[in-house]
Amino acid sequence: MKPFIVGAAVVLGLAFLLLWRSPVITKGAYRMGFFLGLAAFAGILFGPGGGWYLRIGSNPWGFAAWVPITLLAMAPFLLLLESGIAGYRGFSSWMRYVSLVVAVLGAVGLVASFVLPHLLREAGPSAK
Repeated sequence: MKPFIVGAAVVLGLAFLLLWRSPVITKGAYRMGFFLGLAAFAGILFGPGGGWYLRIGSNPWGFAAWVPITLLAMAPFLLLLESGIAGYRGFSSWMRYVSLVVAVLGAVGLVASFVLPHLLREAGPSAK
């Protein structure tokens, strides 16, 4: 669970970087955001207790805890999406295309995480 929390913190930092318009933010800051986002994604995927599966125990807080839990589960895809956007803004060479591919992968994963469970429920064994 800790890699997901760190990933969510990086997601919030990248969102702040991407939304804040200031002359202080240079291309170097976007490049650093790109590599930091990819490093956090690798930490989620390959770190101790990491992986795509978020293990959640019993939920003592009820429905109020599902919003942060959902945001934690979306962290890997948001990391890819925001890292790709930051890289696209930071680089001016062929790395722009690599950043664009990373952003597209994150966007496809984010959309699939919402659409795929719905489709699987409709086509499941209880479907008529």
